[in-house]
Amino acid sequence: MLVYFVRHGEVENPEAVKYGRLPGFPLTQKGREQIKQTSESLKEVGIGAIYASPLLRTKESAQILSEMLGLPIIFDDRLLEHDHGKYTGVKIEEYKKMEYWRCGAETLENCGDRVLDFLYDVKSQNKYQTICVVGHQGPIIMAILNRAGKTVDDYNSIDLPMGGYLEYEF
Repeated sequence: MLVYFVRHGEVENPEAVKYGRLPGFPLTQKGREQIKQTSESLKEVGIGAIYASPLLRTKESAQILSEMLGLPIIFDDRLLEHDHGKYTGVKIEEYKKMEYWRCGAETLENCGDRVLDFLYDVKSQNKYQTICVVGHQGPIIMAILNRAGKTVDDYNSIDLPMGGYLEYEF
């Protein structure tokens, strides 16, 4: 199964906090443009389904893709952002000073496993050869690393900018 992982576009975050799973945080105009460009790039690749995290920024991103591709969106909680636990809402500058990749309510490895569980379920249904998954940087990157037998120490080896996408054979 061919997976197009799409990271949501740029988010309105005027307080510069680690928003994680907090409600709100819509796309900026730039974020909407990023996703429109990605939609243009993906419109001819034969996507059969769009799956997305149910958070606002991914809903908005998926809606843009849905309108371009003419496909409904299927939301799945396994695609949610990494749960930062007590660090959710902390100013990003303060968060960067902490051992932030290992201090949330779940590890990055665990959120990668959630995404892999989702992908195995979709693949087992054998409905689609190509899918689009609209989600969040951490869970997407960790799913790829976990499947490759790599660790969080390899996190920066994968680049997935806001509004960007990765093609991944699963």
